[in-house]
Amino acid sequence: MIIEKGNIQPRFIMRIVVTLIDSSFVEGGKTLQLDCKLADGWRMHEKTYCLSEGVSLEWKFDKRIQVTVSVFPRPGGTSDAVKHAPPLEISPSKIGWAGINYSAKQGTFSIQLPFLISCGRDTESLADGNIPNPRLAWHETNGKLCLHVMDQRIALRGRIKYELQVLCVFHSPLGPGPTMIEWCRRFYPGDLPTLGKKR
Repeated sequence: MIIEKGNIQPRFIMRIVVTLIDSSFVEGGKTLQLDCKLADGWRMHEKTYCLSEGVSLEWKFDKRIQVTVSVFPRPGGTSDAVKHAPPLEISPSKIGWAGINYSAKQGTFSIQLPFLISCGRDTESLADGNIPNPRLAWHETNGKLCLHVMDQRIALRGRIKYELQVLCVFHSPLGPGPTMIEWCRRFYPGDLPTLGKKR
């Protein structure tokens, strides 16, 4: 508030917050859809230009998921060659056999992460016949279930390659109820031994 000659004049300051990641769960909550504003979010971070943005999500099986999406140039730096985002038209692609889809169009980089897959109803499913996707790189760090996704070449500009990294950290609630980390500790196939025994 500003007081001037006995009059009170309110001063309003409007802050505009730009959301760089729009998120939603599709396919009945089994798949996370991330739409990242690649061009708007491309800026200087420490030693290189890149996109690096996080978002916190609520999910039905875990209280909260912290997701960080990063797109880096390789090699990185501060030169004009990497000052701008990579080509914004990236054809739909998949990462390995895990069913992770991504594409870029009109400045938006879209990713689909299939957290759960259908396996039919049985007593060992997480819920409704779904289980955590066994082809994803699940691991446990400091008591939290984590998922790290990486593709080292999602786009190419001259000699510069662009790398995608997505890190998901699952914050499971206390108390009973199905959570991803509890299921993975019991039934994960065993590619990552830190998660426990085989089925």
